[in-house]
Amino acid sequence: RYRTAFNNAIDSLPDQNKHPGGAYVTFAIALTSFVNADTFEDAVVNAVNRGGDTDTQASVTGAFAGAFWGLAQIPERWAREINPLSRNQIAHTAQQLYVATAN
Repeated sequence: RYRTAFNNAIDSLPDQNKHPGGAYVTFAIALTSFVNADTFEDAVVNAVNRGGDTDTQASVTGAFAGAFWGLAQIPERWAREINPLSRNQIAHTAQQLYVATAN
């Protein structure tokens, strides 16, 4: 079922070589980078290595990967680079989103 939904999403997207950039291509790269990875780090690195709008692709991929693997899977060396105040705000926002969707 999961693979069917994934294949349908990918098949409905425009060819990224014909339509570089934009939401469809970002979504396609993020989704394929996430699905073809075994870890949070692999997913984000895969998205960046595709080239193009790498910061947006990595952000969307990170959202997929974070929702799937959780905060603990973000590499510590990456997390250390985030300002402590930002890190607390991210954790607070994530908790609020979790609570909002749990109802």
